[in-house]
Amino acid sequence: MRRLGLFLLIIPILQGCYEDPDVTLHRAHEYKGKEDRHVGDAGYRREQLRLRFTTVQSDR
Repeated sequence: MRRLGLFLLIIPILQGCYEDPDVTLHRAHEYKGKEDRHVGDAGYRREQLRLRFTTVQSDR
C-alpha cells in the first residue's frame, strides 16, 4: 500500500516535467499566419463592425 501511494505521488510530478515536442518557435516581428483582411480596407472593416453591432446589440 505504501508503494502504491508513493507511485501515485511520483507519477504526477514526472508528468509535469514532460515537454511537448510539437512546440513551434517563431522569429520576432515575423507574422506567419493568414493574411488579415480587416487591416487593408477601412470601409470593409467599418461595414463588418456595423453589421456585427446591429446583429448583436439590436435588443438594447
